[in-house]
Amino acid sequence: TLTYNGNSRELISNGTGVTYTNNYRTTAGSQTVTITTKSGYIFSDGSSSTTLSCSIGKKALTVTAKSKTCEYSGSACTVSGCSASGLVSGDSISCSNSTSRTALGTSTSSVSSSQVTISGTGSTSSYTITYVTGTVKVQDTTSPTCSLSINSSTGVVTASVSDNHGVSAKGFTTSYGGETTKTMTKTASVKYYVKDSTG
Repeated sequence: TLTYNGNSRELISNGTGVTYTNNYRTTAGSQTVTITTKSGYIFSDGSSSTTLSCSIGKKALTVTAKSKTCEYSGSACTVSGCSASGLVSGDSISCSNSTSRTALGTSTSSVSSSQVTISGTGSTSSYTITYVTGTVKVQDTTSPTCSLSINSSTGVVTASVSDNHGVSAKGFTTSYGGETTKTMTKTASVKYYVKDSTG
């Protein structure tokens, strides 16, 4: 069995006393080869010519949608294109797929047959294509910041929390019995939470 490799292939060979017509093919598919006997030869049915359907099989190809990871900025993180494993020499691939994500989290990046073009000797019809998804991920690797201020007159602590992307937690206050910063001897543990767009 012949498999597409980008080269012109002889479909039938090593016959004795015969010649072949339409006996070469490059792309995957089938065609009819005519076999004609030379002088002094005939086929077993008494004829001098016959035909055979011969073919070249498709080559396996894996097409993978590209992946991308972006730091959260409030703007869309966009990934496009694909990679291919199994293309024969001389063939090239282009993909028109595109996937975007703005919020924190991960989305699937996919590619389909209608978005793939193969150029060169062959085309998509010369391959058996397996499609693999990728991902587009928006992440936040920065640490939230917390600032504390103490009112020296009232002894009230005010906390302000930001996730460094313009998202701030509501301020809150905690009173320490009227003690000032200079005389405060008590300690306190302050818990705070930052809620982003993913919840």
